[in-house]
This record gives sequence, structure tokens and C-alpha cells, in this order.
Amino acid sequence: LEWLLEAAPHLRPRAFSIASSLRAHPRAAHLTVAVVEWTTPYKRKVKGLCSNYLAGLQGGVDAVAVWTAKGALRMPASHAVPLLMVGPGTGVAPFRAFLQERAAAMADHQAAAASAMSSGTPSASPPPPAPAPCMLFFGCRSAGADHYYAAEWEALVGRGVLGPGPDGLAVAFSRDQASKVYVTHKLRERGAAVWALLQVGGCVYVAGSANKMPAGVVAALTDVVAEQGGMSHEDAAKYVRQLELGGRYWVEAWS
Repeated sequence: LEWLLEAAPHLRPRAFSIASSLRAHPRAAHLTVAVVEWTTPYKRKVKGLCSNYLAGLQGGVDAVAVWTAKGALRMPASHAVPLLMVGPGTGVAPFRAFLQERAAAMADHQAAAASAMSSGTPSASPPPPAPAPCMLFFGCRSAGADHYYAAEWEALVGRGVLGPGPDGLAVAFSRDQASKVYVTHKLRERGAAVWALLQVGGCVYVAGSANKMPAGVVAALTDVVAEQGGMSHEDAAKYVRQLELGGRYWVEAWS
């Protein structure tokens, strides 16, 4: 047994993006974890070790050792900068945290404005600026299966944290129709709104599977820039590259 344990590889650490803001949940950190299960070509059912372990825990009873580390995404210093977030599947986790942070800033702005109006006297310091509306592109298989946080996104549209109408929230259900629809399709469909956000200094954030999605988003964004900006494909690719070099394009992807 000792030799067997020495030969067996160590379990790799599992890293998850935090899906909540400290301003919304000061004593907790939420995770968005998909329970992994699949069937091999030999019809053997396999379960993901960590996701199934977490799914089997009892809240308030079981304890798990965790640690935190800096992620790859950085929010802009000012809430006045609009955000374009692309997070299919569990990749939406960090953007839930981003939007909870923006929602708290929106509440601060509204409270300060209401206080100034009720007092009738100007404040010694100006109220915090209203956060710029954001855009969220979320993708999943089906509206009835894995449409994570659907009610929260709609509530954020109603509060003005996400932009109004279809340009604030775009959801791609890949399996709910005959032809598959992904977030890249939605980016191209809403090209005018995406270009308008980029023109006012907006930042782009992409999170999710490292397989094909990040490259697909770059390709879709390049097409949008070329069409809406009247550029050649080569110049549009350079424009997107400059977004990254200028700290306005961030990616957090995993395999």
C-alpha cells in the first residue's frame, strides 16, 4: 500500500472564481460550481472528484479548508467605466461579483442623492458618481437547465446596473433551438452597442473555458470593430490588441 500511495499522483488544487462581492456578502464567498459527470466511450460513468465532493457537503455542518489567491481580472478604478462581460457557463462567476459591487455603488449613489434632496442644502462633498451601465453576455445549454442566476440578472437590468433592453443582458441558449447559438453570435448581433461601449472607454472581460471560447470572442469582437468602425480586418485586429495592451481587455480562462 505504501508503494502504491507513493506512485499515485497528488491531487491537483482546484481553483474557483469567487462569485460574490464583499459589499454584498461581507462574511461569505460564493462559488459557482458545475457538478461534473460524464460517460466514457466504454459506457463507464465517471464523476468529477472535487465538484461531487462539494455537492455532497452539508451546509452549516461540514467544513472545508480553502485559501484565496489573486485572480487574473482587475476592475477599473472608477465605476464610471462601463464593463462588457462575456461569461458562458460557470465563467459568469466573477461577473456576478463585479455586478454586485456595481449594485452596491449604485445604492451608495442613490442614497447620497436622496439625502441631498431631502436636506435641501448642498453637500460639502459631491455624491459618488452613478456607475456606468454594463453589458453581460451569458451562455448556457438551456433556459430550463443551467441558466445560472437568471432572476438576479433581470433584477440588475431593472436597477440600471445592467444596461436597458437587450443591450444590457444577452443570453445564448446553445441547445434550445435547431441551430446552436453561442455568446459569439450574440456579440455580433449587438455589434452597435458593443462598439458604442468601446468608444466611451469601456473595458472587456472574458471568463470561462480555455478550449475555444476566448479565441472565438476575439474573432467576434474583431468582426464587430471592423464592421462598426469601418476598418479592415487587419486594423480591427490591431484595435483589439491595443485594448489588451492598454489594460482594457482581460481574460480568465481554465481547462
